[in-house]
Amino acid sequence: MKNVLSITLVCSIGITCTLSYAATVILPPDANIQAAVDANPTGTLFQLSAGVYRMQTVVPKDGDQFVGALDAAGKRLTTMTGAQPLSLFTKDSYGNFVGATSQTQPGQQTGECMWAYGRCRLPEDFFYDNQPYLHNSVGPAVLRAGEYFFDYPNGRIYFRPSNGGDDPNQHKVEYSRTRVAFTGTQVSNVTVKNLIVEKYAIPAQFGAIGDQYPGPGWIIQNNETRLNHGLGLRLASNGQALDNYTHDNGHMGMGGSGSNILVQGNEIANNTDYAGIECWWECGGFKFAFTDGLVIRGNYSHDNFGPGMWTDINNIRTLFEGNTITNNSGAGIFHEISYDAVIRNNTIQNNGSMDQDDWFWNGQIQISTSQNVEIYGNTIGVNSANNGNGIMLIQQNRSGEPCSYGPCRTANNYIHDNHITVTGTRWHGTTGAVQDFVGNGDIFQSNNRFVGNHYHVTDVNSAAYWDWANNQQTFAGFRGFGLEVNGTVDGNTSGDPVPPSTPAG
Repeated sequence: MKNVLSITLVCSIGITCTLSYAATVILPPDANIQAAVDANPTGTLFQLSAGVYRMQTVVPKDGDQFVGALDAAGKRLTTMTGAQPLSLFTKDSYGNFVGATSQTQPGQQTGECMWAYGRCRLPEDFFYDNQPYLHNSVGPAVLRAGEYFFDYPNGRIYFRPSNGGDDPNQHKVEYSRTRVAFTGTQVSNVTVKNLIVEKYAIPAQFGAIGDQYPGPGWIIQNNETRLNHGLGLRLASNGQALDNYTHDNGHMGMGGSGSNILVQGNEIANNTDYAGIECWWECGGFKFAFTDGLVIRGNYSHDNFGPGMWTDINNIRTLFEGNTITNNSGAGIFHEISYDAVIRNNTIQNNGSMDQDDWFWNGQIQISTSQNVEIYGNTIGVNSANNGNGIMLIQQNRSGEPCSYGPCRTANNYIHDNHITVTGTRWHGTTGAVQDFVGNGDIFQSNNRFVGNHYHVTDVNSAAYWDWANNQQTFAGFRGFGLEVNGTVDGNTSGDPVPPSTPAG
């Protein structure tokens, strides 16, 4: 450990000058980060060297900064991993390989499981050459290739390589043991930057950076978060996620709650829910709840299992702006049981392949039982063969939810000046509104407006592309309800509505 004292001279416009002192502590990979934090004052900058920091959890002090090393090309060189290596394998009577660990109890369990993933709530994951294996819920007697079983009471992990001829002693075999990389509920204004944070046994909904309840004002910037059981990162009030690459996590890329959160310039990709968390409970690129003033700007969300971007439960004054959202299996943007939002100038394409013919869900923009949303300037592409829809408003009975800013209803939504392209010939790609509940007012009499949108569709005479009054409509029929007075429709679907995007890596 090496200490460096940085002194900054700060002068006001007059003649008064003050000295600002900030300690910089350089830590090698074998250093105990928490011991260094404990030994230094608040506001210390900890420079983490190139290399691997294994199974470390850090509780910062207010204003601390943790910065990883970069090479000349900006590649991240510092990894914090929650994984414990396994080796010296034996074989059991079923032909499984067996690794030993001193851990005999699982970590905190959260979530609801899909039917084939009975142990999804257990946060410990197993990795073979960085590939996560399915946690078999029955036992070692029925393990298949690419599965493992953790016998917690006896500290044994049973597994079968995907390639039956493998000798695991010649491969990288690990399991995630440490819960979290950075945590601190009452700790404010922490910066985590330039790190790779991977393979933490963080429960579903919680972040490998941030845990369940991160402190306010955390800045999480230019990190790669991957292969963590729950989320890559989580934010609270005044927090910022900037230019991160959060991918291939077991549940989702990120999430959070609070006021004045900024999510900007991130790539959120391939969070495929390998842990098997039930999607109706939560899944996708990210999900934020109970926010006020959330700004989601200039992000690239793609190829996630579930919605690309999801705001659910009492979000108000939300802005989605300038994002690219493609190839997510759920909706592109999903704003649910929430309030005032602006969704503008986003490029959204080919989302919504999750469920075959699932009513009118999985829209490129999906507004469910939410009010006062303005949607404009978006470029939307739907391949109807993938089952997705266009811009859909849905109203359901959500009166049991904590509807803090007025009734949970779909009202006063203004959708205008968007370009919506629908290719393919399946009966999908629909824009409009549907409801299965009128207890808080009829959605079709609640000032929901479609004005001046431009549709480019495979068949201009089809009734597949619009829905109103709980019936499919031709464009003329849609306009017959006073909608799209200045809207247009044509058969030009040849343009690609989404510009190429380069992953941040």
